[in-house]
Amino acid sequence: MSPPRLLRLLPLLYLTACAIDQPPVTTATSALRGLVRGGNQPVSGSTIQLYAAGTGGDGSASTPLLSPAVISDSLGNFSITGGYTCPSQNSLVYIVASGGNPGLTSATNKPAITLMAALGPCGNLSSSTYINIDELTTVAAVYPLAPFSAAAIWNGSYRTTTLLDSGHVTVDIPVSDLTSPGTASLAASNPGSASSAPITITIN
Repeated sequence: MSPPRLLRLLPLLYLTACAIDQPPVTTATSALRGLVRGGNQPVSGSTIQLYAAGTGGDGSASTPLLSPAVISDSLGNFSITGGYTCPSQNSLVYIVASGGNPGLTSATNKPAITLMAALGPCGNLSSSTYINIDELTTVAAVYPLAPFSAAAIWNGSYRTTTLLDSGHVTVDIPVSDLTSPGTASLAASNPGSASSAPITITIN
């Protein structure tokens, strides 16, 4: 008599369960190259960081992927040698250039410089990817990256933001945050920059 069909399926079910327990992780090893420009000038000494956009909704924190970040050379060129890890092949990634010298006198650093470019899914990056970072790519990235690039932090927790224009956002504060009299802190943060000094809000 042949064994029951259910017993024949048990090894297959066990192997399937083991496979499900392993989340997909993509390790990128291809080198990426690019150029940072401000106006018509290369930006040297700029700090380049690659981010995976947050997946927890508007205002969720992005994840930096480079450790350490790379620095653009005297001509604004940069190279990412690989070895970074994305949460998945479908993770949306973007790149930010912070600070640097946009063609001014030697040793000048302009910390207010923040330029970015949206790169799409991490799985699309390859050794043939060449990245331009300038004002045009920054403008193109502002709207799709607004939920991740302009975050509001209320008492240490992220809150939903809505982009009004390139310099202004609104923040949604739920009623539950306002039920108890007292004070609350509110700060803003952008990728590649430290959070702003918090302001104190009085709740009556």
